[in-house]
Amino acid sequence: MRYVRSLSVSEDEARDIVQDIFIKLAEQLPTFQLDKNQGRFRTWLWRITRNAVIDHVRRRKAAS
Repeated sequence: MRYVRSLSVSEDEARDIVQDIFIKLAEQLPTFQLDKNQGRFRTWLWRITRNAVIDHVRRRKAAS
């Protein structure tokens, strides 16, 4: 959450980001296979979360 706060994201925007993350997880979890050479599950989850935040910020900048 600290990362999101540093981007000046409102609480409503944070909720939208969380929704986007859950949608991506619902799409990708059925085919997810853990490869311990690539990292841990939480590393994969962090990447999805980070990318969702970055995508949101890019969309916000494009809209303004």
